[in-house]
Amino acid sequence: MLEIRPVRPADLASVQQLGYAYNLELDDKETIREVVNLWITNVVQRSQAGSHYFWLALVQEQIIGFASFYTSSHPFTLKTSGMIQDFYIIPEFRKQGYAHQLAMAVFQELRHQGAQEIHLDVLKNNAVGLCFWQKFGFEVHHYAMSMTASLLTADMDTL
Repeated sequence: MLEIRPVRPADLASVQQLGYAYNLELDDKETIREVVNLWITNVVQRSQAGSHYFWLALVQEQIIGFASFYTSSHPFTLKTSGMIQDFYIIPEFRKQGYAHQLAMAVFQELRHQGAQEIHLDVLKNNAVGLCFWQKFGFEVHHYAMSMTASLLTADMDTL
């Protein structure tokens, strides 16, 4: 049976390890443990302050995943939106319905907080994640693009 609860300060070390595994899975070349630890510490602090949600998924008291999310108001439409920032279930607990249960709990909380729509980002190389969210009805809304600053050159003026 899945237990879902907010992160606690005592969970920090375990969640940092989980966050590191999550980031390694997404990008094993760019993941730096110290940066992940700072990110997790910051999110846990914001969760404790009430400005962010960071929920853990547990099976038999073992942390098997997490969801990081928040609500915000759109500056033009003033609609309240939910944003799922990060979502992870460790590989050995996938395909057992735990991710679905955690996602449904997050959706319910975001609706309770007044969200009229829910957004999330999926990395382009995360086909499994994209498929997972599409099963709930998420669709591609826009493309977010990036480039490294080292590609910026004086020659760009000629483009």
